[in-house]
Amino acid sequence: MLEYMIRTLHPVGQGAFFSETFHIDNGFGIEDITTIVYDCGSGQFPCCNFRKEKIFIEKRIEETFEINEKIKAIFISHLDCDHCNGLPFILNRCFVEHLFLPLMTDNEKFYYLLKQKRKFNNMKENNLIMDLIIDPQGTVKKICEDQPQKTPKIHWVSPYLLSEDRTNDIFNENILIDDLPDNSNVSAQNVLSFKNLQTSIFNDWCFIPYNLRFDFTC
Repeated sequence: MLEYMIRTLHPVGQGAFFSETFHIDNGFGIEDITTIVYDCGSGQFPCCNFRKEKIFIEKRIEETFEINEKIKAIFISHLDCDHCNGLPFILNRCFVEHLFLPLMTDNEKFYYLLKQKRKFNNMKENNLIMDLIIDPQGTVKKICEDQPQKTPKIHWVSPYLLSEDRTNDIFNENILIDDLPDNSNVSAQNVLSFKNLQTSIFNDWCFIPYNLRFDFTC
């Protein structure tokens, strides 16, 4: 059976919603599909209409994933609305095993809260994104409270400062995402993979998470 990967850059306008689908022969003639998602948000509307943006990104997600479809992992780069306003919907619609979120300081949280307040006048419509910034783990559990079996394992990506000297970094290879416990930390020194990818033609495929530190990006 042919093994291949399809990468899709979903049409969301301003923002980011990317996915990779690995089609792998499990050795018994049955295709094993592993799906990875990178960000899931849109800021398509220049008038900063949170409700319209929410409807728009949810439509893109509906077009991409069936109800209860399995997603191996979602990586969220940062908590700007146009990168994460589809997260509540995709968590309710699909079965997400692992969710990677940036580990933020209180100053970073304050910065993102100010950005949301500046962008949206009607804060009631944007409460869920605000809650996600203040208490990511609690908010994810709240999103999945009616379907607790869909609550993903959450992993925190530690900050990384590009100006630091990283020449002596030792990369910790072959960390299996499958084995990561809930509420665990990873960093840009971690090379991550999945068990089924390691036994396929994608055995060299890896994931290196980055979380650029607040004082650098701003």
